[in-house]
Amino acid sequence: MSISKAKLNKEVRGNIIVRTTWIGILSNFLIATLKLVVGFFSHSIAVQSDGINNVTDVLSSLTTLVGYKLASRDSSRTYPMGFGRIEYISGTLVGAIIIYAGFDFLWTSIDRIINPIDVTFIPLQIILLSCTIIAKIFLARYNIHQGKRAQSDALIASGQDAFSDVLYSSVIVISALVMMLTNVKIDGYIGVLVSLMILWVGIKSITDILKKMIGIHPDKELSLRLIEAVRKFPPIEGGHDLLLHDYGPLTQVGNMCLEFPTDASLSDAYNAIQDAREYIYQEFGIDFVFSISCLTDHNSEGHKVVNGLIKDVPHVISVHAVHHEKQAQMLSFHVVVDTDVKNKESLKELLEERLKEIYPHYQFFIIVEYDTIG
Repeated sequence: MSISKAKLNKEVRGNIIVRTTWIGILSNFLIATLKLVVGFFSHSIAVQSDGINNVTDVLSSLTTLVGYKLASRDSSRTYPMGFGRIEYISGTLVGAIIIYAGFDFLWTSIDRIINPIDVTFIPLQIILLSCTIIAKIFLARYNIHQGKRAQSDALIASGQDAFSDVLYSSVIVISALVMMLTNVKIDGYIGVLVSLMILWVGIKSITDILKKMIGIHPDKELSLRLIEAVRKFPPIEGGHDLLLHDYGPLTQVGNMCLEFPTDASLSDAYNAIQDAREYIYQEFGIDFVFSISCLTDHNSEGHKVVNGLIKDVPHVISVHAVHHEKQAQMLSFHVVVDTDVKNKESLKELLEERLKEIYPHYQFFIIVEYDTIG
């Protein structure tokens, strides 16, 4: 079971990661040695490539371990949010190692197709290779389980990679049986297939991590749960403009604009904000900074005008933070749009032109923003 980020002690997380990583290093070292020995005596490039793939797993685990050690350092004056993103950098290095190994054995396998040699297997070698598959299944399940406990993407990725190894090794064992029984030379072709699978794992590993480093759309379910959480603390009526910033597996910072009725007192708003911030940190492990917006009654004239205005405007998803001051002749609101809108200013000008027809003497404060909830 995964532990709440706020409740997951850094020391406990560190112990899980270090212990699991060392188990992976030792297991993969033994598996790689066994496969390389079998590949050497059988002259099978496919088995050798699978063995080297396990060597890259050892290197990957060592990189993950070094990355974790660097990332777990305390924050500094220069880096106040800590060094958690180093784990993501180490993950990209792991992906690069996997891709290099994949290309290397792809060329070797192609050469084996052009210049085939005799490959010989004996039953004992098939049995040994089958044992490595069973070991990898247990290692994969263990890594994924411990990765979820420690909230470590690197460990989960190692577990998923181990399941991929199970597939590669199964294909190789089947091909070894075919070559042993029929003497058909398919070793080079199997080597190409395994190499392509290795390349796919490496590329996927890097792209998944780069998405986090660049910044991806927040998880919709989490976003809705966060907005629902702030509603537990009246007079907060809701929230919008949600942003989440990821500084590593255990460090997230959030921004949200909270919605309050116009008659809420500053004291009540302040107390509600403090309670909401503490609650969200304890439940989600996210440190939030809140801003405030005052709401006009949803049945007011301003709300009705704005909602009627956006009905036929393409790519507009919703409006919020509508604030209508008749005496001051002011109308402000936020418009949420999808990413197909490339020119926010043009949309803003269109809305202002339409509003001028209704309120010719008003000032309008319109903010056009992209959807961050989905």
